[in-house]
Amino acid sequence: GGYNIQIVPKIDRASFPKRWLGAEEEELSSEIPGMTFCHKGNFIASAETIEAARAVAKVSLEEYQKEKEKEAEQE
Repeated sequence: GGYNIQIVPKIDRASFPKRWLGAEEEELSSEIPGMTFCHKGNFIASAETIEAARAVAKVSLEEYQKEKEKEAEQE
């Protein structure tokens, strides 16, 4: 049971926050309740509920956009 969230990095749309990659379930669920897994290869994450999966996707997109804006400012 549960839900998976997949990132498609080849088209540079988003990525999971680096602090999540390979982190333990306890650490992940302390940030987003219900988040259970994030692959260290940055392509898939899992959550127990659809609400948690949506939160994972939302936070990932927001943080990715902030990271890209910061990189653009430094150029």
